[in-house]
Amino acid sequence: MFSEGEKFNDIKSMCHVDYANYLHDKKNIDKATLYYRKAITLNPNNHYAYGGLAAAQVDKGLLEQALESCKKAISIKESAVLFILENLIYRSLGQPLLAEVARQKAIEFLGGNLAAYTHLSNLYLKFNMYEEAEYYCKEALKINPNDDDLRFHLNKIYSAKEKRKQGSS
Repeated sequence: MFSEGEKFNDIKSMCHVDYANYLHDKKNIDKATLYYRKAITLNPNNHYAYGGLAAAQVDKGLLEQALESCKKAISIKESAVLFILENLIYRSLGQPLLAEVARQKAIEFLGGNLAAYTHLSNLYLKFNMYEEAEYYCKEALKINPNDDDLRFHLNKIYSAKEKRKQGSS
């Protein structure tokens, strides 16, 4: 069983992760990184903290460190989000074969069905990987072509792609 102190540290660790995620969303990457690390100090098995740290390290261009943090998170608890983050890191490192392995793990983890494709599309959109988000949304639409929510999601992807294209012009 856990002692009261361990339970308190786990709760406090998750609070740090929540705050770090908020800071990360606000693009305050350095301070978010600090809070992810505080969360890990309180609970070295907090896979959310390692995953958040990996995403922050990607944002800072620290890809080798990000890969290490991501692998640590996956070793604690596998998730589709972590496999997609691993996919992104390997792609950024110019390692397409390892990126493909991570992508396949995400698909296998989710089961490769309508819900899996929809979830993958959402995750790729979250990481601003619009081509992948579009691909999986279209795969979901092949299974359920009359789903208005999927059509709305596809339009959201197209809008995000257009904004990126306009921003780079």
